[in-house]
Amino acid sequence: MDATVSSMFDGDAFLFYCLEASGYVYSEPVSSESNLVTVYPTRENLPHFPNIDFAAFLISHGKLQSVKHQSYCHDHIIAESAEPMTVVYGSIIRIQHQASGRYLAVTPTNSAWLDKGNSEATLFRLVPSHQEKGWGDD
Repeated sequence: MDATVSSMFDGDAFLFYCLEASGYVYSEPVSSESNLVTVYPTRENLPHFPNIDFAAFLISHGKLQSVKHQSYCHDHIIAESAEPMTVVYGSIIRIQHQASGRYLAVTPTNSAWLDKGNSEATLFRLVPSHQEKGWGDD
């Protein structure tokens, strides 16, 4: 693969840097009472976290399914597919917090938290931050 091409694949782990807040999306350890996510202030090119797992999120194609069905599908997709699915602009995705296994969720009032459930609040559409790429581009 060309080193200049950077594709995202289903199951990749990411850090989300917020330009406006100058920091990364972060969650406190699961043992804390709060399920809220926050922005951990740090420079983009020099991230430093007490524990990077609390800033890492996994992306996957978003579908509302039962937990049993998700587990079955996940196990069989990994076993049957050597090539992971590419995630492209316009894709519906779910963002799973790596340390807790919970999904990022947002309400219509713009509150963000980590949710154990499988609801529409955990579905996001991947949209480019600029107009150079269109739907279906990776």
